[in-house]
Amino acid sequence: MNLKNVYYDKNSVFQFSELNESQYLLKLFQNFEKISDGILENYEFYIFANDDEKILPDCLNHLSQKKIILYYLADAGGSIDPRPISSNFELIFKTHLEEAFISDNVLPISLGYVNDVPELPVKPIHDRNYNVFFRGDLNRNRFDLYRSFFSQKKFFPRRGLPTTIFRDMAIGFKNDFSNYFPDSLIIFNKGFNTGFSAQEFGKVLADSKIILSPMGFGNAECFRDFEGMRAGCVIISDKLPKTEFYDGSPIIQVENWKEGLLWAKKLIDDSEMLMDYHLKTVDWWNNKCSEKAVAIYMKDKILLNSDNKKIIGTVLSEE
Repeated sequence: MNLKNVYYDKNSVFQFSELNESQYLLKLFQNFEKISDGILENYEFYIFANDDEKILPDCLNHLSQKKIILYYLADAGGSIDPRPISSNFELIFKTHLEEAFISDNVLPISLGYVNDVPELPVKPIHDRNYNVFFRGDLNRNRFDLYRSFFSQKKFFPRRGLPTTIFRDMAIGFKNDFSNYFPDSLIIFNKGFNTGFSAQEFGKVLADSKIILSPMGFGNAECFRDFEGMRAGCVIISDKLPKTEFYDGSPIIQVENWKEGLLWAKKLIDDSEMLMDYHLKTVDWWNNKCSEKAVAIYMKDKILLNSDNKKIIGTVLSEE
């Protein structure tokens, strides 16, 4: 990786180059090095990518004079609780972190974006060709979005049956809803990563005013949110965790996709509101979720953790 005091843990399930977000991680830590003001001299970061809670980071066995911080990713379902190993680390930053697992030294971190989804110039919102864009797998958690395009919803469950047969039947019946809104592109795929290439996806994203971002296989958080944010799209999403990356953000979070489609129509019909959400989204990306913003977040959390430990140490020494 060629980053100062940043290492890739040997027990990761993927090679670093195989990670969806390896390019984002490189830029993130390059930004962190620029703004860290010497913090990296005292710390070692280990990036650990694994979705098996039985496999522990190899860096637990590493003896170092420096304080160790774990950057934990690849648990897309968010089911792994890192708190049992947190005493071994100065801090743990984890993607897809359940709110119940957050503690003083276990903190959420942004997902970033998928490699090769291009970062294109942010196009003025009213110059974009697509009103509403979604293209993605019809997994079981997206059936509420799928059924919301039909007037007779009773024939479809809110959540899909756990069979590929049912999904394939639905896709065979209808998978293209692009005509639901004017000048839109809304297509469900049969399977993950079977739609546009990353390059094509990024180009359409940059030319879309509104994107629909339903939850993935096991978690509402997804790369699409951050890719859309970076492109300045107005995002409509399932409910997201109350972390610093989403709480107070301009992402429109809905209880169900009937509400989500109503929001899309409202935005199409109200150009001023659309512009307002667009500008707020661009600002949120720049100040909360870009590589530089997340690097600043990490630095602030590291310094806060260090200050808190000093305060606790002072109190204990005075007792």
